[in-house]
Amino acid sequence: DLAIRSDGLIYFSDPNYQAPSPAPQAKTRLYRVPAGTHEALVVDDTHQQPNGVTLSLDEKTLYLSAADGVFAYDVQADGSTGTGRKFTQAVSSGDGMGIDCAGNLYVASNDAVVVLSPDGQELGRMRVTGVQSATNVAFGGPDHQTLYITSLGSGNKRGPLSVHLQVPGRPS
Repeated sequence: DLAIRSDGLIYFSDPNYQAPSPAPQAKTRLYRVPAGTHEALVVDDTHQQPNGVTLSLDEKTLYLSAADGVFAYDVQADGSTGTGRKFTQAVSSGDGMGIDCAGNLYVASNDAVVVLSPDGQELGRMRVTGVQSATNVAFGGPDHQTLYITSLGSGNKRGPLSVHLQVPGRPS
């Protein structure tokens, strides 16, 4: 997954879920690529299967979901980050993420999309029934109030799925 800051800086994760064997990378990591460069700099290499990546509305916090939880990093003006901290206890393992215009975080996690306030408190869960797991989320639709959810499963027990919400996703 990746997140692009308004100045063009890119943050991306590199899990090895679908990597060939042997894996091309020694560790799974979270990276950043400063705008105007092609150099991937390691942000963090301490989390299991780093996956979902998104920025807060003010771009001062970078969120990462991984097999060992959801983490937040303070973002400096140059795009570098402080040490990640556990953002919430409500999600033990996360996949893709999105953010709404109120700053709430939507985390695909197992059989649900967990909605977290900007301070990490669980606001609710949208159960995704009949699938193996929810894998990613993105806002779209004409009013940007449709949450699209991808999922793993077989046959008709997989995504994409969608739900119309009362709040739009991050402003485009």
